[in-house]
Parts: sequence; C-alpha cells; structure tokens
Amino acid sequence: TSLLHSHVRTYLAPTNMETKSALDLIASDNWFSERNQQWPGIAASYKVKKLLVHERTQYQDLVIFESTNHGKVMLLDGVIQLTEASEFIYHEMMVHPALFTHPNPQKILVIGAGDGGVIRELCKHACVQSIDWCEIDGKVIEYAEKYFPQIACSNNDPRVRIHVGDGYKFVADSKSETYDVIITDSSDPVGPAKMLFTKQFYADCCRILKAGGLLASQSECMFLDVPLISELVKNSKEVFKNGCTRYSSMYVPMYPYGQIGCLLNRKYCQKMTANDSMNVAQVNRSIPESIQNTLKYYTPEMHAASFVLPKFIASKI
Repeated sequence: TSLLHSHVRTYLAPTNMETKSALDLIASDNWFSERNQQWPGIAASYKVKKLLVHERTQYQDLVIFESTNHGKVMLLDGVIQLTEASEFIYHEMMVHPALFTHPNPQKILVIGAGDGGVIRELCKHACVQSIDWCEIDGKVIEYAEKYFPQIACSNNDPRVRIHVGDGYKFVADSKSETYDVIITDSSDPVGPAKMLFTKQFYADCCRILKAGGLLASQSECMFLDVPLISELVKNSKEVFKNGCTRYSSMYVPMYPYGQIGCLLNRKYCQKMTANDSMNVAQVNRSIPESIQNTLKYYTPEMHAASFVLPKFIASKI
C-alpha cells in the first residue's frame, strides 16, 4: 500500500522538478526517484519506509523520509540534500580541506548548510573562535534539529551565531576583511541559491576575506556541469587574482553520478606567497588526534588527491 495516498498534492512545480510536488516523485510502490531536468534521463532511487515530513516552506518543497537501507533522507524541491548513510563524506570535504590549508582559521562564515553538518565539522576545530551562519530557510534548520540530531548536533555551540536570511545580502553587507574562511553549502543553482553562483557574490566573498582567507563553495558535478564549473573557475581566477583556485572532487553516493565538487579559492597573501603556502591542495596544519578519530573520509592524502582531476574536466578549467 502506498504511504502517500492520503496526501493532497496542490503545490506549484518548483524550477526543474518534473512534478507538481516532491511527493509525486514517490511511486505507488514507495520508491522515490530523483527525476529532475538538471540531470535528464537518469535518476537515483531509494525505497521509502516511512514519510516523516512534507511541507512547502516559504522558499521550497521540503520532504524528509526514512529509507529502507540508507537512513533518513532530506529532499528540497525533490532533490536529495543528504542521506544519513553518506552525509559525512560531503560535510567532511566541504570543511576540512579549507580549514587545514589555512594556518589559523578563527572567524568563519557559513552560507546555507541548513542541515547543520558543516557546523558540526567546523566545531571540531578548537582554533575556530566564531561562526556566523546564514541560512535562508529557518524550517530546514528546525526540521534538521528534530530529525537529524546527530548532524545538527553543534547548532547550539556558543561560537555559532545563526542568522536566518538571505546569504547573498549578508555577504554584500559584511565589512571588508572580516573572515578567515567562508563556506557556501548551497543547493543547486536554481531558485534561492542561484545568486550564490554569480561573479558578484564571489567578488563580495573575496572582499570580506582576510589575506590568505578561503572560500569553499559547493560546485556541482563534473559529469553534468562542465560549462558551469568552467565558468565558476574563470570567474574565480579573475576575482581571486594572484590567489589560488582549485576544484576538489569527492565521491558521494547520495548525489547524481556519485560525485560532487568543492571549489576552493584563496585570497592573495604576500606572506603566504613568500613561504610557498598559497596552494590550497597543501595541508598547512597538523590534524589533531581528537579530530582524526572522528573522521571517516578526510585524510591529508585524500586532501591532496581530491584535486587530481580526469583529463576531460582538467583541460576545461
């Protein structure tokens, strides 16, 4: 029997979703299929054990369900944001390459990341003194705390200041040379996240970073989005002039084609150039044992290896 027969489906279709509601992506046999115009002709599927949440928030169609084999799953506008089984890969690789290539990261800004996984990983670093966290949709934070407590476990860390609002505006309004690291954990470049992929946003991020500071941005899939990645790299090299721009790849089963990237940009720093430590593929701090013991994907070797790319993408960026 379908888990969804009692639900009324009256929502308008979000951009690129092939149905009127994310619930329509769950078939009568309780298989969810991630059909979306962003990756035509291919879809990941998960067997749904129990539907937990369906709400049309102010910004997006939010669904949380318990799957039969991969733990709980969160969807935004029908697109998988995380599964409990593999979220650690994405969150470790969005945070630790930037944090360990910075010699002393203290002030951090996070844009997006409503599930709290990036915050969890950041709070492992004793050197971090403050984290400004700007997420546009407070409902994502609320539901993550309720249904993914092991992911949103550091939301109440005293170093974290939560700002529910527009990340693009937050960055534009921030003072110059404020942050050591900015992490943009956004959804795909449609809807409210679209502005976070613009050259102007990157320019504002560069402005509010201190010398040698880093911007780590979710940068899509190299099997799907070569033109977009190429444009992001081109814009980054123009904005972060004389700095360092590199695309880092990670293997993440929960995303299309099992791969997603993080674009790392370092702002020019004369001192770091002089001591040859500008390269973001280089680890510039030792990893404390207290952090090592919590990691399941990130290592210094994986840090360096993640920047080694296949010829078809390396030749375009």
